[in-house]
Amino acid sequence: MDNTCAWAERVVRFAERQKQLPIRYVGTGSSWATAPRPCVELVYMFEGQCTALQMGPRRFAFPHGHLGLVSVHHGNYAVGPQKFRGWCVFLDVAGEPDFDRLYHEPLFCLTPATHPQTVLDAFRRLVLQCKRVGFPQDTTIRRDARRIDLPSEIFMKTAFLDLMAVFLQEVLDPGGPPAQAVNSAMEYIRLNYTKPGIALDDVADAVYLSPDHFGRQFKAATGQSPMQYLRQVRIEQSCFLLRNTSLTVDRIAREVGFQDPYYFSRTFRQLKGVCPREFRR
Repeated sequence: MDNTCAWAERVVRFAERQKQLPIRYVGTGSSWATAPRPCVELVYMFEGQCTALQMGPRRFAFPHGHLGLVSVHHGNYAVGPQKFRGWCVFLDVAGEPDFDRLYHEPLFCLTPATHPQTVLDAFRRLVLQCKRVGFPQDTTIRRDARRIDLPSEIFMKTAFLDLMAVFLQEVLDPGGPPAQAVNSAMEYIRLNYTKPGIALDDVADAVYLSPDHFGRQFKAATGQSPMQYLRQVRIEQSCFLLRNTSLTVDRIAREVGFQDPYYFSRTFRQLKGVCPREFRR
């Protein structure tokens, strides 16, 4: 946590010093093949996951539902076929001594997003403010060659700092130890939802709590039980596969951890209001 906060604070201090915030891109993406460049990137993986991300000599996994602050100095490349969608923003830090070490060691700091709607709203606000200064539509134009629209620049910087504040809030976890257990449980579920046999005892064991005590903590923090959250994650991932692949409904059910395709269809209808085939159409 300390390392993540330190890097986030470096980004915030850098952004505060800029007259023109050097954002190079902000938006959504479904692939990872970024050539080396002196940038740091804030990413939110809101659909699917990247099980293998190559950054220089190192390889990382970027699970569903996580926020990450990563460097781009070595290039970032998804290994093999990966199915995901994420929000991202690139900040150019070229020539800044505080970030020189990223040429030698990749930066990869992750935290589970326990307030996903807050994260999504912060990214969308940044997009709206970037449009006021011409981004991301005209990224080929050199911003330093144009007249500075000071109010728009301030709004954009404020939206970026607001997004960084959301990231830090997720990292710092003001809820204390109970919330940390819930975060760890959510991460365990997101990494293991494809396994059909996950039960409450498995998740509780992963965070070293008794099932009853853990279940009460989880529901108090999220408003739902751990197994309800597991079903939600599975259905979210099935929606992604229904939209982006030609896999059969039965195959998708197995891919997201349902052993019984009929139970999958019934659960899908309960959460989405339509059956999987209607959703795909």
